[in-house]
Amino acid sequence: MRVKYLDGSAIGSHEASLQKICEFKIDVPYIVTYVSKQDSAVFIDFSKEKSIFLNKGMVISTEGIINSNDSRIEIKNLNGYTYRLMEQSEISFEHTVEGIKPVYYGDVAVISSGKYRTSCWNSTTGNFLVRTEGDGLDKYVTLGKSLSVYEYDESGRKFEIFKMPEYTEFLVKFDKNKSMRERYRIVSKRKLTNKELAKLHEQYIFPENWE
Repeated sequence: MRVKYLDGSAIGSHEASLQKICEFKIDVPYIVTYVSKQDSAVFIDFSKEKSIFLNKGMVISTEGIINSNDSRIEIKNLNGYTYRLMEQSEISFEHTVEGIKPVYYGDVAVISSGKYRTSCWNSTTGNFLVRTEGDGLDKYVTLGKSLSVYEYDESGRKFEIFKMPEYTEFLVKFDKNKSMRERYRIVSKRKLTNKELAKLHEQYIFPENWE
């Protein structure tokens, strides 16, 4: 039995268009630096299909998936990459086209780069938020610096889907039944107000809320 996401799909299904012939281990371990509620969030080790409750200070060095459940979680690695998961969110460490990388889903603040499971890859030196807005819809928010969102087509060629300016919100619709280059469409885009930015920074970025 393969480990599955909360939505019932098999791990790695977001890259079903690519053929993979080997497995890897995480080269830079991740450390759990914050857990808001004990005996809630869990880590599932892919190799053992065994789950354990997450606690602050745990080191993750193997492929697996974190389910935040009713807790908020922060994880970091030694390169400074930081992921903050709100309740009912997930982050997995998987064999992807770019090696072992975090693949996240739900309501996630990212201070680095990575891959959102239902959408695509993203690259920035600033902070951004991404969360699911329902079936086939994802919302991206940039909290500083521009954000490049890209994917790989069925031939393994990288292509940019869109680029977001700083302090903007994009709503992206995807259709998994279409080819990779035709899969994504921007439904709406808008500039964030100062009031919205202040609220988002307080909720996701301010360190005192993640200690």
